[in-house]
Amino acid sequence: MKQIQFEDYSWLVRIWDMEKSPEAFAPYVVTKDENADGGESVRPFPLRSEKPYVWDAIDEMQREQILFLEKSRQLFITWAVCFLMLWVCKFQQNRLVFMQSKKEEDAANLVYNVEPNQARMSFMEAHLPEPLKSDVIYSYGKMRVLDTGSLAWGIPEGGDQIRSYTPSWVISDEAAFQPSFEQAYQAARAAIRGGAHFVAVSSANGGAYMQELLRR
Repeated sequence: MKQIQFEDYSWLVRIWDMEKSPEAFAPYVVTKDENADGGESVRPFPLRSEKPYVWDAIDEMQREQILFLEKSRQLFITWAVCFLMLWVCKFQQNRLVFMQSKKEEDAANLVYNVEPNQARMSFMEAHLPEPLKSDVIYSYGKMRVLDTGSLAWGIPEGGDQIRSYTPSWVISDEAAFQPSFEQAYQAARAAIRGGAHFVAVSSANGGAYMQELLRR
């Protein structure tokens, strides 16, 4: 985090709470709605009392090592995943988070693309109160948090990149629409055996490999 000045010492207590739970972090986070106009497009991250199903998903992602989430569109689940991964990178040491989607551009739109207001994780980071902002290095598809040494990295579909590294988390967005999702999942199994989390999120697509896994 940015260096806390003495007059901001009350933030220290709040940050200690945030290190233990993403729910303590959530009240300071905003998201964006591209379908809304002006100021209405920036919205607070929903609290548990407002969208309990979002927090059920966040709880499950932390509790389960392998999780497949089938979702309908406009249910805020992708934002929830990006929020949790931002929390992981900001408050946990030396995490490597892969955010995978069908195309590299789609994955970059989850992490960082061109400037912070474009992608989801960078948008949330850029709009935090000043004492909560981390020292971050951005490059296309990447967000490295210097305070913790953690990295979020947006990657295209397939198993090669996963196989070459030891990720702490692998997030597969719209997994049912990735032709190479099976290869990515198989490549991630070594990291899973080592303790990594694997989360696949997608709207339905009958016949996809994710659908086969859901039926097992």
